[in-house]
Parts: sequence; C-alpha cells; structure tokens
Amino acid sequence: MDLYCLWILGNEGTLTNSNSIWKKLILDAKKRDCFYNADDDKNLAQVLAAARLELNQTVCAAAGAEQFT
Repeated sequence: MDLYCLWILGNEGTLTNSNSIWKKLILDAKKRDCFYNADDDKNLAQVLAAARLELNQTVCAAAGAEQFT
C-alpha cells in the first residue's frame, strides 16, 4: 500500500483570502482535521525550525557563502 503526503506551508490568512484554489484547499484541510498551525504545535515548530536551518546551510554551502552560516 502506497502512502502519500503533501505539506503546504504558508500563511493561512493569505491563502484563505486569495479566493483561489488555495482557499478551497485550506477549508478542505480544516474540514478533515488535517490543518495544523505551527505556532500551536511544538513538535511541528521544531521540525520546521530544523528544516529551515538545514535548508539555509544547504543554500549557503551551494553558494559558497560561509559568511552567511
């Protein structure tokens, strides 16, 4: 059995007020109890912080910009 996951990270207000597919996606995720606020979920906040740090290190290393790390 294959399992798939899609994470969308963004500002809820901006996405909801966009009157586009993003609004429908946010409302559907909330309806299914699949919407999480990183400010309210400490574990999610930790994962996001670690990902940001890793991404920043990868970008800086790729650019050869050690002064930014």
